[in-house]
Amino acid sequence: MGSKNEFANVEKIKEHFENSTENQLRGNSTPAAINNYAQFILEKLQISEGRILDVGCGDGRIMEQIQKINPKLSIDGVELTSSLSNTARLLNPKSEIFNQNAINLYSKKKYDRIFSFSF
Repeated sequence: MGSKNEFANVEKIKEHFENSTENQLRGNSTPAAINNYAQFILEKLQISEGRILDVGCGDGRIMEQIQKINPKLSIDGVELTSSLSNTARLLNPKSEIFNQNAINLYSKKKYDRIFSFSF
């Protein structure tokens, strides 16, 4: 169990993401940019099929694009903030979106790759 300071920091992070606009969170949110981010991630992961986990999946737009590029991949996400988790669920109905701190994540699923794409 974390200390009071650790809990306060998580709450500050949560507040930051809950109150940020899409462009503040990702930088460039055009469809072309989302596609480029997804392509970059797939190149780095070097996986053509299997199950992957996106830690800090945000609104799920990059997850959605990864699925479009490669439907053989199953992708789940972890997101700390509830508003972004809800959006990710809407965009990725076949995915499981965990609305929690990734440090505390427990899942019976096994993942072939786990990644985080944040900046």
